[in-house]
Amino acid sequence: MADQAKEKGIAPKRASNPADPGQSSRPLLPIRTLLEDEEDGEDYSEVIEVLKQHIKSYKRNISSTLASLTNSSNATATTTGKTSYSPRFDPFSGTMDLDSPPRPPRKEPHLGLAVNSATSNLDPPIDTGSKEGFKDTITSSIVKELSKKAYTIPDDSKLSRESNFKQWIQALSIVLRALGISNFLENPDISNTYSDSNQTVLLMLLYNSLSSSPRAAISWIYISSKAFKLLVRQYSRPIESKKEDVYNEFHALTFSTYRKGLLAFNAEFNGYLTKLTIAKIDIDPSLILNQYFKALESKFPSWLLAFKGYKKHKDFKGKGLKTSSNNKAKFKDNQPKRRPRDPALYNSQLRPINTGNGPVSPAGIGSITLEVLSRKVPPTYTKLVLDNVLYLPNIDINIISRVRHYDSGGCLIKETLYRGNRRCIAVLDFKKSGFFLDVKGSSKPILHANFAFPLGLSSYTTKSIELPIIEDAIVSEVIEPKKRYKLRNSPAKGTTLEGVGPSLRGKRPCRPEPNIGQRDYYNLLNLAKLWHVRLGHIGLRLLKKTSSITKGLPNFDKIKEADFHCSSYDRGKAVRRVSKALIPDPPRVLDLIEGDTVKIRPRPYNRNPIVLLLVDRKSRYRWVFNLPNKSGPIVANAIKGFFRGLRNGFGRYPTKFLFDGGTEITDLLTT
Repeated sequence: MADQAKEKGIAPKRASNPADPGQSSRPLLPIRTLLEDEEDGEDYSEVIEVLKQHIKSYKRNISSTLASLTNSSNATATTTGKTSYSPRFDPFSGTMDLDSPPRPPRKEPHLGLAVNSATSNLDPPIDTGSKEGFKDTITSSIVKELSKKAYTIPDDSKLSRESNFKQWIQALSIVLRALGISNFLENPDISNTYSDSNQTVLLMLLYNSLSSSPRAAISWIYISSKAFKLLVRQYSRPIESKKEDVYNEFHALTFSTYRKGLLAFNAEFNGYLTKLTIAKIDIDPSLILNQYFKALESKFPSWLLAFKGYKKHKDFKGKGLKTSSNNKAKFKDNQPKRRPRDPALYNSQLRPINTGNGPVSPAGIGSITLEVLSRKVPPTYTKLVLDNVLYLPNIDINIISRVRHYDSGGCLIKETLYRGNRRCIAVLDFKKSGFFLDVKGSSKPILHANFAFPLGLSSYTTKSIELPIIEDAIVSEVIEPKKRYKLRNSPAKGTTLEGVGPSLRGKRPCRPEPNIGQRDYYNLLNLAKLWHVRLGHIGLRLLKKTSSITKGLPNFDKIKEADFHCSSYDRGKAVRRVSKALIPDPPRVLDLIEGDTVKIRPRPYNRNPIVLLLVDRKSRYRWVFNLPNKSGPIVANAIKGFFRGLRNGFGRYPTKFLFDGGTEITDLLTT
């Protein structure tokens, strides 16, 4: 064995001197190599000597390296303010790892992935409460910990679409809390203070928490804060849409498709009410009750009947309640069993209605009873019941659908509203209240008299319109109307809109005076053009006739037909254009040749997109030449070459040459 040790460059019996540089510089073989060379039964004294040399060499290397690194770490800490790590020595390879930090102690990983300061002074613990918690604390141990399944997000929690965005945020927050950087979700810009390696690990964490589609969105982003903001901007929904989703889910909740029991359904129903309360969505308690019974209607119909107060009544034939709408049980007064005052089951799952003042959200559908004026002398009021009426809390007036009234057979004759059986419903007063019904117990609404004044024509309004005199008895009612019928969209006091005059009550304004000046005539002409467009581009004669039979329109009799023009009306007419004079055909071939240039698209393979087309007027024979461009010299040279060919082939030149006057052929005449 001694011979083998000598052959391998090891002197086992000679004591090593630590101060001898030659001894420390000699290479030492690994222990594993010596053990493999030994055979069973031989003496291991030589191996023990080699082990002693290895231990002494390790001590010298560690002491010298630690002394040098301590001095350099103190200088670096004072200049940069960062914590320097001591090297890690590998006893199996005999080398010193200067780049990687020391290994953490073998124990269960801490929640913040920080090494206990009591066991090792080289690894500073992570401060989860400070803003710099993740800064310069990622080590190889943390990377190994991140590779474990405990720090991976499940597949069902990975971000794939907008529906699981909240689930992804929840799973990501748990992992970030384990790393001690939970404040990254609230302030992503804090990651800009991290080192490059820390940002890379954080970006890898975001990348592994995504599915294929969101992962492609951040594949070219190398900053974690920008990647997180992009994901939030693309997959998070605004607050208003989230409120709408909660509102729709609440109304779509039904017990018919619910697999669990009634207690679980009630818990989920109360959960949606809590979400609506947190989202600051106000719902009427009656609507909540209606929605609950509507969800239980398919499974518990008796509950709904008890809630609505229905009871089985026998009709005059002695039959019970039937489901058919034509055979409803009736009371003694021959009226349907369902009264208008019975609580109606509102359908609050309605979409917003687009109006001129923006979308209006109906709260439900129900019934309403009104007492309207059905006879003037003596004043008689009749109950009017409206079924299937949209309930709009933001509108202070009741609007009756004219289309539904006509579809049911009703009509309006003069100022009286009739049903399908020609019974009177209500009496209107167009002059005082327009198309508003006279309801008992409510004041009449204020009208907006349509004076048809254009915006900004105050001089025309004061000179040409004679405003009616308001009696003292109704002054207070006009100036201070009741709040119930005060229109929300009425113009402000002292302002006029286009084609709409001030708000007045009672009498309509007088017509303009017949004698008007040139300026007023010009304003009246513009007003006639405005109403010409509003009424569907009608002619001047029909416009004058309409103004004569319509209250509120100005008098257009003074408008002259020569001054009244409509550009859209003139363009819409079919006008036959006169054809140009025909060019006579020449008596012989080559007497008259026509020429022009055309551009070909797409560009051909020969790179010549311009085509020179020459046509003989007599024989209709065509010549085509491909040219690289449309410049004058190139076109002129092509035509000159064509004329030379005609002279050489047929012994003559063309008598006339027609062209469109373009610059490319004009150069031929100048040369």
